[in-house]
This record gives sequence, structure tokens and C-alpha cells, in this order.
Amino acid sequence: MTSPRLNPEHSPEKSPRASLQKLAGHRLVRRGSKVALIRLLGLIIVFGLQILLARLLGDSEEYGKYAWAQSLMFMLGIVSAMGVPVITGRFIASLVARGRPDGVAIVVRRAYSLLLRSALALVAVALGLAWVNTRMADSHFYLTFAIPALLFAPIACLALFYQHINQARHWYVLAYLPVQVLRPTATALFALGMWWLMDGSLSGMQVLLITGCSLALVCLPQGILFHWRQRTRPVESTPEQDIGEYRPERLFRTALPVLLSRLAAMSTEYANVLLVGLLAGPAAAGAYFAAERLAMLVAIPWTIISKVALPEFAAAFSRDDPDSLRRQARHAVKLSFAPTLLAAIPLCLFSGYLLSLFGEEFREAQPVLLLLVLGTVIQSAMGSGQGLLLMTGQQKRLPLVLWTTLAVHLSALALLLPSLGIVGAAIASVISGVFCSTWQAQLVRRGLKLNPTLFRRPGR
Repeated sequence: MTSPRLNPEHSPEKSPRASLQKLAGHRLVRRGSKVALIRLLGLIIVFGLQILLARLLGDSEEYGKYAWAQSLMFMLGIVSAMGVPVITGRFIASLVARGRPDGVAIVVRRAYSLLLRSALALVAVALGLAWVNTRMADSHFYLTFAIPALLFAPIACLALFYQHINQARHWYVLAYLPVQVLRPTATALFALGMWWLMDGSLSGMQVLLITGCSLALVCLPQGILFHWRQRTRPVESTPEQDIGEYRPERLFRTALPVLLSRLAAMSTEYANVLLVGLLAGPAAAGAYFAAERLAMLVAIPWTIISKVALPEFAAAFSRDDPDSLRRQARHAVKLSFAPTLLAAIPLCLFSGYLLSLFGEEFREAQPVLLLLVLGTVIQSAMGSGQGLLLMTGQQKRLPLVLWTTLAVHLSALALLLPSLGIVGAAIASVISGVFCSTWQAQLVRRGLKLNPTLFRRPGR
């Protein structure tokens, strides 16, 4: 009879490791499933909302003006966050993993003070533009729409902050339900009400104001609920334990590289809609925006798993557990790629029909949709390179990558947009996206000694 001690299935070296791998995978699946349901429901509602708004406006140019201004609002909100939400989430996840939940409130207070300063700066710029607008004899619609976008940008920043700090505590329903589901639902209801009160007439500016107010409406209770749950958590502090880099006074210094990275990343992400609107007109911007919203459906699995894995990356790194970090990275890429590919197939097959739901004139964006879906599938196979670098204290490596990516993206836009229009903008997105994800994966290989991608050498 084989001794249990010598049986490989009962080997003390293998069994705990297999158990840990299974536990990590199950935890990621469980949390990912919860976020997936919210995210899927939210994107379906957003998809329906965009169709509704395009139909209520009844004019592709008005829809394009709204799409341009909304893109500007969210871009400014993310940039004005200065990377603070991401690093605050990392600090919170690490403090909880180290047994220091008592430090969470201090870190959050410090983050609030930093975000308040950036909000005041945006309001000051908005007031300055409003003053200039009143002095102009014939103001352009870009300037008119930029003013409310600046005023609502701090609310978009606050929504991003609440998402990250709730995510760090694994409160995923509170992190995603308000903005992903409740906000677009409120926008749809308010838009329908306004359309009815205005006797079937609705403008892009009115829709933009409704969007900003809906965001503010869901952010307030989200923040209140976070602080209430935080106060009701049992605190078992260990004051003698050194928390090192997770001190609140290090928050901005640690977030500075993330600010530089975010500035480049958001410029790359929103450059297409903004530049298409400026160079090709609001109707072209609206068509591209519709295709971009549809392509987001394919990115659901990749986005969800990447976000759910962030606290796990931070916790494993803070415990100095490279094996756990490697397992989490491997589980993340495996769980995200297959459903991303499966979601891409029907979206490509019915791309023309789905775009026609916005209006027949939106069918011209079908090649754009197909290219954006292709880029998403390729990037999902490259894993969570950026998340791994952010959550393991290697955020200083990101600015060079992302600013170089922005240069590549703008160069591709300059070459392709004048001749190919919105199709050229989509090609530029695919080129810059694959370039960025490949470089980030290479940095993870060198810095963390792990492979975050789906591609592995034989025998590894």
C-alpha cells in the first residue's frame, strides 16, 4: 500500500499550493460574477440610453454635440482626479490586508482635501470661460458646451473616487451599482420627462445637463453609504505595525506618476471623439461615439476581471507573496479572454443592425465598430499589465509608456484621420492599444518576474 506521505496527491508541498490556487480562482470568479451582473446590466441600460437619446434628439449633429461634451466631461473628471482614486484604493486594500483598517478614514480624508483643490480649479476655469463667452459676439458651440462639462467634471471625479475606495473594501455593489445602473436609468427617466414637457423637443445641451445632474444625484448617497459602512466595520488595529509607504502624507507623491499616466491615457482614449468632432464635425463624432459605446459591450469581461483583481494584486504584494500574485495574474487573464472573444462574435455579426438602432445614418460606423472590437480582444489577451504595475508600487514606469502611446496615437490620427475619417481614428486606436498593452506586459515580466499574458512559451 502506498504511504499517504509518499503519494503525490497527498504531498504537503503540492496540496496547499493547489488549494490556494483553487481558492484564489474561486474568489476571483465569485467577485467577478457579482461585478459582471452589475456591469452587464449597466451596459445594456447605457446602450438603450444612447439609442433613446439619439431618437429623442432626432438629429445626429445634436447627438454629436452631446457626445463630444460628455467625453470632455469624463476626461476632465478623470484627469482632475490626479490619480488619487487609484492610489487611495491601493492604500486602503493594503492597510486592510496588513490589519490596519483604522488608517482607512485618515487616508480618505487626505484624498478629499486633494480632490477639493482640483475641483475648485475646474470651477475657476469654467467661470473664466463663461466670462469670455459673454464677451464674444458669436460663440462657437464647442465653447458653450465646454462650460457645463467643466462644471460637472468634479462630480465625475468624485464618482471615480467612490468606485475605487468601495472596490478596495470589496463592496462591489456599492462601487458599481450607482454609476453603472442607477445613473443611466435616472438620465433616461429625466430625458423622457424633459422631452415630454418640451413637447417633443430636446437639445444636446439639455441632455448634457441631465447627464451631469443624474451623476450628482447618485454620487451623494453612494458617499454617505460608504462612510456609514466604514464606521460599522469592526476595527482591530495594530498600532505598533509599520505601515510604511501607506501613510496618508505619501498619497499625493505616490499618485503623481498616476496623474501623469492618467493624463496620457485619457488623452489617448478621448482624443478620437474630441478630434473627430473638431475636424469632421459633430455628426461624425456622434457616429464614432455610438460605435465606441457598442464596443464597450465586448470589453465587459476584461474590464470586470481587471477591476476585481486590483485589490487582490495589492494585498498579495503587501504580504510579499509572489506566488499568490502570479496566481492572481494568471487567473485574471484566463477568466477575461474567453468571454471577451465570445462576446465579440455576435457583436460583429450583427454590427450593422445594432448601429441602425441609433438611426440609419449611424451605419457608416460599422467598420469602426469591427476595428474597435478587434483591438479589445487583442488587449484582453495581454492581461492586466497596468493594474499589476499600479498595485505593486511600480507606477513610476507607466508615464513613459502612456505618453509614448499618446504620441503614437496622435501620430496615427494625424496620418489616418484626414484620409480615412472615422475609420482612420479606429485604426489609430487599435495600433496604440496593442502597442501600450504589449509594452506594459513586458515591464511586468521584467519587474515582477511573471507573465501576465495569455501567451506562454512551451513547457512553461
